[in-house]
Amino acid sequence: MSFRILILDAFEAHRNVVVKFLYNVRPEAEVHQFDPSRSGRPHEDFDWAGYKLIIMDSRLGEENGLQWFEEYRKSVEDFPPVVFLSSENNVEIAVSAMKLGASDFLLKKGLKPQRLKQAIAEILPEDKPHVDMLPDVKPLEQASSTARYS
Repeated sequence: MSFRILILDAFEAHRNVVVKFLYNVRPEAEVHQFDPSRSGRPHEDFDWAGYKLIIMDSRLGEENGLQWFEEYRKSVEDFPPVVFLSSENNVEIAVSAMKLGASDFLLKKGLKPQRLKQAIAEILPEDKPHVDMLPDVKPLEQASSTARYS
């Protein structure tokens, strides 16, 4: 299977920044974006197992990303590892995500490609990227004025 990553986030600007980071970290990756505010919930037969990694926000528009994760993880046999990205610096949300089985919980504010690379390498050690050096990429909070996190 190719290295497929799914990004679930309601904000296009946020998804685009993460995509840019991922292509710097894993240039061979096939990155798919899913906008829950436009598309709603993934359909019943959505191919979750077709992804090596899912990166999702803890808030998916009006929906709760933790609830989605809990529901889909229970109903899908080979649910891939999940990294939560959140603009909410809330310990309770982070603890809840980890208790539900998330592989990591990262804050969007100040996120750098190197931190994302580290998280992916820890989660999928057999899939270490072939990229040793990352180009100079601005931290997430500076990448775009429309992609700032509070």
